[in-house]
This record gives sequence, C-alpha cells and structure tokens, in this order.
Amino acid sequence: MRRTIPALSLLGALVFLPACAGTAAPTPGPSSGPSSSTTQLQVIRVEHQDAAELRAIVEELMEARHGASPTLVSDPKLNALIVSGSPTQHEDVRQLVALLDVVVPDANVPDPAR
Repeated sequence: MRRTIPALSLLGALVFLPACAGTAAPTPGPSSGPSSSTTQLQVIRVEHQDAAELRAIVEELMEARHGASPTLVSDPKLNALIVSGSPTQHEDVRQLVALLDVVVPDANVPDPAR
C-alpha cells in the first residue's frame, strides 16, 4: 500500500500526491503525448526562482518546441511546479527547470571580485 499525503486543494477537490514528492504517480486520463498512454502527476521543487514565473516561461517554451504543453500548476506554498503529462513531457519540463532555476546575481550588489 502506497502512503499518500494531502498536498493541496485544486478547484475544491483534494488532491493526493505520493508521499515522496518528485516521483511520478500515474493518474487516470487520456495520453498527453504520443510516447505514453499514461498521464502522470509529478511535483518539481523550484529552489531559486518563483514557481509561478517559471511556470509561464516553461509553458511558453514547451508550446514553442512541441506545439503543446503538459498541464502545469504552480504551488506558491511549496514553490513548486505540479506537472501532469506523459513521461517524455515530464523529462522535458525537468530539463527546462534545471536550466532556468539558477541563482541570478543582484545587479545592485557590487561584485567583491572587482
């Protein structure tokens, strides 16, 4: 038996995520991509950027690359992206988050190396 934790309430319905965030959990529904017949739900933590801002950028890039984007929801309390899509879409989103979720130096703080 898998242990689950209540994660958040979306549109009035309580959604349960696997107890181990960051792992994909199959959810019922149609395929979101040609490479898989299973739609999965995954939580991707964002460390250095705002998840809502990152969601908009990732959606735009996914649509430009593939003509469609998986369903992305940002959770402000966790500062995380919740992704619903195929395993291929999950991997693409993880790669984009890894590229974009970086520390950006503050332009107002002088560089001590200078």
